[in-house]
Amino acid sequence: MALTKVIGSGLSGATISSGNVLSIPKQAGMYEHIMSKVSTSDGQLAPSAGIRFNSVFSSDYITYKVVIGYLNWTGGSGGDLTFRFLTSTDTDISTSNYSYTLTNQRHNSDSYLAISGENQAQAIIFKDLWNDTSGGVHGELNIYNVVAPVIDGANTDKGTLYRPMVVNDLVGYADGVDHYTRQSGMVRYNSSQADTYYTGFTLQFGQEERALTHIQVYGLRVHA
Repeated sequence: MALTKVIGSGLSGATISSGNVLSIPKQAGMYEHIMSKVSTSDGQLAPSAGIRFNSVFSSDYITYKVVIGYLNWTGGSGGDLTFRFLTSTDTDISTSNYSYTLTNQRHNSDSYLAISGENQAQAIIFKDLWNDTSGGVHGELNIYNVVAPVIDGANTDKGTLYRPMVVNDLVGYADGVDHYTRQSGMVRYNSSQADTYYTGFTLQFGQEERALTHIQVYGLRVHA
């Protein structure tokens, strides 16, 4: 009886099945889980081509948040973590249209190290990762301008003028400079496409991922 009262007052549209399973409608204006990647053994997710998140973009969401709880790889230290968008049936977008910036804040230095790239085949989002089990990277990516959601009945489609952007903010140990670092930056894919062109993304590092790597993707659901 108490459960019925909660549904009536706070969870409009929720239902209880004959097996007493509660179903709650999708909630607009909230981040909603889309996909998880968890590795229980080395190379389970990325035997060669990085960790791939295909078919995560749709008009149901206005923006996307990628939460990296832990990401590491088994190969040598000092490599770079890179980002690419995907299209169609899990195809890398590797044309040289990526621009990026990356600022490296170090734990025992007042100065900053900064790198940038233009017309690249991929974007660097963490430089000089330390591959020790106690190393790896953690943090978030926020992805914008990849889809055309319908918000309050208004179609936001801009046609073939979508050039997505990423804001990346990761922390870890940078092997190349021997410092704990916060590496923050942005990515722009600088080629106009339709909103349906981009289907997902890949995180690449040229090696197998280390066991216990775990990453989740969320979307901010639009108001219909």
